[in-house]
Amino acid sequence: MPPLFSFENLYRQYLRCRRHKRNTHNALRFEVRLEDNLVRLREELEGRTYHPSRSVCFVVKQPKFREIFAADFRDRVVHHVLVDVLERVWEPIFLHDSYACRKGKGTHRAVKRLRQCMRRVTHNGTKPGYALHLDIRGFFFHIDKEILFQIIAQRMRDEALLWLARTIIFHDCTEDAVFKTDRRLWRHIPPHKTLFGTENRRGLPIGNLTSQFFSNVYLNELDHFVKHHLKVRHYLRYSDDFVLVHEDPAQLLAWREQMQTFLAERLRLSLTDPLASPRLISNGVDFLGYIVRPDYLLVRRRVVSRLKARLAGYEARLVRRRPGWVVFTHDAATLGELRASWASSLAHLNIAQSHRLRQALLRRGWWLAHFFTVEDGLLRPREPGAVESPRLKSQYDAVARTYPEALVACQVGCCYEWYDAAAERAMRACGLNPVRPRRGFDCQCGVPLRLWGKTLSRLLTLGLPLCVVRETDESIGAVNARRVAEYWQPLKAITSLRVRASRWSG
Repeated sequence: MPPLFSFENLYRQYLRCRRHKRNTHNALRFEVRLEDNLVRLREELEGRTYHPSRSVCFVVKQPKFREIFAADFRDRVVHHVLVDVLERVWEPIFLHDSYACRKGKGTHRAVKRLRQCMRRVTHNGTKPGYALHLDIRGFFFHIDKEILFQIIAQRMRDEALLWLARTIIFHDCTEDAVFKTDRRLWRHIPPHKTLFGTENRRGLPIGNLTSQFFSNVYLNELDHFVKHHLKVRHYLRYSDDFVLVHEDPAQLLAWREQMQTFLAERLRLSLTDPLASPRLISNGVDFLGYIVRPDYLLVRRRVVSRLKARLAGYEARLVRRRPGWVVFTHDAATLGELRASWASSLAHLNIAQSHRLRQALLRRGWWLAHFFTVEDGLLRPREPGAVESPRLKSQYDAVARTYPEALVACQVGCCYEWYDAAAERAMRACGLNPVRPRRGFDCQCGVPLRLWGKTLSRLLTLGLPLCVVRETDESIGAVNARRVAEYWQPLKAITSLRVRASRWSG
């Protein structure tokens, strides 16, 4: 194992840190002068002059208003250095039934384990059982920094490691923070769920790798108290949510009081609902986005509502209804986001009994059939890279294969042009004259920009679907341009589209 602050170790942690973040602004800025940055960082760590940079502060609205502090990329590398060492010490100490932010764990395994506990307590549903679901009030914002450091210092003796742990734990991320959202959003955040006003004595920022790991270290004290002192057999925890399962509700209430006393005296925490009562297992437990029962799972209603709202948002970006037609915008970046979002949601739905829910979502998203085909519930692009090709001919051919029934027109400068078979159909429909073919096509015709509106009305009046490949700016400040395909379908065909989408989804 290389020394803690060696260049080799810093470079190894840098490679781990840049996963899924290599295209971010901070990561690219660090990578431009990678060797110089790593050497400077090593000198600061070895000389004990390292100090974390300013954090970026913003507010997320879903699933609820929450304050996030994002560390600079340089600080993230240091976080990986610290956690890499601490994990080797603390992983053997953590309980098996702690499932948050650990390799081989996660929400799905936690839910599966809870169902096993339920079946054991109820003897496979033949006897009544009870579950007590508890969580901690404003957990991340009430972690006592001095207690956390003392817990770490009890098991670590390396002076350099303790110095780095103290530097990160006691860093005040609210000092000189860079705000990326409107400060008025903080009105929606309760006072006990913000780091502002804590005087740097308590609270860890949500959004850092160290905060996730330190939360497990902090509540590991509770885990061992529950398992070794209270002798609770069926207990599991995910972050600050934990569930106890037993056949006697009175025993669960007694454990609740003892846990509440331990949290207050040892960790200076409190329960969100100190009077929470056990519930019959047969009624289900609301845990990690599911309604958990011994024999089946249901997806929580709030999760379904968020998924429907997300689909509606993508529909607003990709589908536009105008008098006389429907416009489908083939935007590669947006479609990529949609596929990733759908795959994430599908992973959450698949472990629950949600077949009819998935089919209902596909029927609601009938417009997805114009962009994707469905294989095992996943969205597969009809033609990968259809709008990303830099060559006009290859892009035209890809879009024509995606929309074979449409007249594909390409915007070239101040003209709209048709090629090959589409050119022949356009000439017959609008009485256009052919021009000398260019760009590798056999047949070509077109209209200038000033006649485009009249030509468009003519084609849609005849009931011909049209696909237009436009050239547009990539984003604000971008130098290059990209092409976006818009598929226009007459409104009278919406009924047939819904029928086709229903058959496709079934």
